[in-house]
Parts: sequence; C-alpha cells; structure tokens
Amino acid sequence: KRALNAQMHCGRPLAKLSSPKNYRQSSQEVMAMMQGHLNVECSAVVDGSPADPIGKATTLMFRHVPRKYVARDLLPILTQHVTPEAFDFVYVPWDKNSTYNMGYAFVNFVDSPTARMIVANLRGSIWPNDPRMREIRILPAQVQSLAANLIRYNNTVAEPDLMHCPLVFREGREIPLQTALQEVLQTRQVAPQWGVNMSSLHVGHQHAPVGSEVPL
Repeated sequence: KRALNAQMHCGRPLAKLSSPKNYRQSSQEVMAMMQGHLNVECSAVVDGSPADPIGKATTLMFRHVPRKYVARDLLPILTQHVTPEAFDFVYVPWDKNSTYNMGYAFVNFVDSPTARMIVANLRGSIWPNDPRMREIRILPAQVQSLAANLIRYNNTVAEPDLMHCPLVFREGREIPLQTALQEVLQTRQVAPQWGVNMSSLHVGHQHAPVGSEVPL
C-alpha cells in the first residue's frame, strides 16, 4: 500500500512506515548534493557574520536529524513556530543502500527574518521522538532559495527518489515536486535529469494543506 501511495505522490506516505530500498538515493548522490550545502557553523554565510550567522539566508541546514525521520516528520515541528505559508521546501535525504536518512535536513523559508526566528526558537532544543536525545543544530545552507535547491536536486539525483524526495509547498499547500521542477527548469531552460515521466505519479491525488498532516 505504501508503494502504491508513493506512485500517487512523491513522498506522500506517512513517515513511520518503511520503504523499498530501490527508491532511496545512493550515498554518492546524497553526498554530491551535500557538497553544496555543508558549511562551518557560525561562519559568515550569505552576508552573515559571527554575531548574525543567518544573515540573508532563507535555506537552513538542520543537523543531528533522527535517522528514521523523513521530510514529513519535520512539518509538525515547523508549524509549531510558523504558519504553513512560511516555508516552501523541506528535504531529508535518505541513502538508498540503508534504512536510515543521512542525518541532515534542508528547509527553505520565504524570507530571512522567518529563518532567523526558527533558529532562535529551535536551535539547541531536543529533537522530538529521538531516543538519543540529540540537540537540534541549525546553520545556513550554502545553496539558497527554492529554485536553487530544486535545480541542485535535479542535477545530483540520477533518478527520482519516490519515497524520500523533497516536499514543495506554495502558500501553505503541498504541490507535486514535478510541477515545481518543471516551472523552475522551463524558466532556466534546463532539461530534467531523469528519464522517467514523473507526471504520472500525481494523477488523481488531492494535495492537502500542511495543517491537515498527521502530527508526530
């Protein structure tokens, strides 16, 4: 049933269920994407400074993410502090050769003040439902904006990760990843990286507002 749901909408199934291994990214693909994101915490990034490490950043990298989390597990955490309209990209990369994520997540917010508020409210707190009780660590991602993150995903993933692809939102409502990619790639005249027709994944599915998601 989960595999069927995944074919209906990329990443739609609930987080607590496992997924087929062949839908996850390889560690090489994930690390290629990470290369553009990894940064030294509290360094000057996106016009930031040690006093204000966020600067103008809108895309944040979350570290120490519990290894069973998927992107949908972040939604109730985020919406405790901001409205669903405040972010448009949520991604937790998974390694297709294991049953765990890579320990990182990326979220793009609509503006830097919102990103700064999330850092102030969440950094140093404990991840919910984490048996290891790890602290949330947040730093600016080097790849900034929804469009740039979508292009990086398109350029670094050999085939679509149907179970753990990024979640994309517009004005608080989830939209298909393929729709967002097509809009960005057409604007920049970039061809999709994948040789499959992802548009078939979304036929007949109604996209619910973030606020209607099942909480952790």
